[in-house]
Amino acid sequence: MTSNNLSTMAEDWFDQYLVERGYTWQVEPDVGLLGRIKNPDRLVSAHGFEVVCEVKSFNTPGLFADAEFRRSEDGNRVAGPKSRSMKDALKPLRSQIKQAAAQLKAAQSLGHPLMVVMANPMNCPVPSDDMSLMAAMYGDHELHGTLDPDTGEIAEWTMTLGRNGKLTMDHPYVSAVAWLHHQDRAVAWYGVWMDENRAQYGDDVAGWLEAMRAVEHEAPTGSDVWLTIVETVSESAVPLPRDVFDGPRDVRYVPTPDRTGLTLYQH
Repeated sequence: MTSNNLSTMAEDWFDQYLVERGYTWQVEPDVGLLGRIKNPDRLVSAHGFEVVCEVKSFNTPGLFADAEFRRSEDGNRVAGPKSRSMKDALKPLRSQIKQAAAQLKAAQSLGHPLMVVMANPMNCPVPSDDMSLMAAMYGDHELHGTLDPDTGEIAEWTMTLGRNGKLTMDHPYVSAVAWLHHQDRAVAWYGVWMDENRAQYGDDVAGWLEAMRAVEHEAPTGSDVWLTIVETVSESAVPLPRDVFDGPRDVRYVPTPDRTGLTLYQH
């Protein structure tokens, strides 16, 4: 599948989300001033606001890149025991955020919120959990503890974001970064069904297959899409309105009052 196909699929997923929310949009509008014209993927209109969105997808071996393998004597690749740093693991996310931010830069003159949307149609092995999304933006995960000088023990462990996160410094005009989730309803339904019937069939593969064929007509059709949104802590970015991209399954993280951290937003 080509990169263009990947981009189109990710944009199709985003369009599905916009349709379900009742939003309207322009495709690749001309934005910018003084000859610096760019064409971000979507200009979304919702509740009287307009949001400029750049949609990115992945086509990368990610965590299974060449660094994960060693060469045997015959020249073949053999999986080897090799760890990856957070910097390496999050490199694909940071690369896409950087590319999207460059595309959005010319749209600053519009005065609209600017949002990066990432999706993974190819199911590439890249981190997609909430903490990894925040770490890609603001720094690698670090575990800090307080040393008790009397006992020599470390207590009060806390997870923080440390090095390699420079979004606000490098791209202060970006309002938010989002991960676009896509789930086939039949796949989710079969997952629940298998959990409910695991005790009955156990390791009986033939029994599983026969039973699944018997109930396949019950599986729902279609797919579900939703967003995990992380607002940036930048004070110069145009804020993303809280009543836009607020679907029933959407998750949003917002800056703390002192803008030194992020917290889960309660709709």
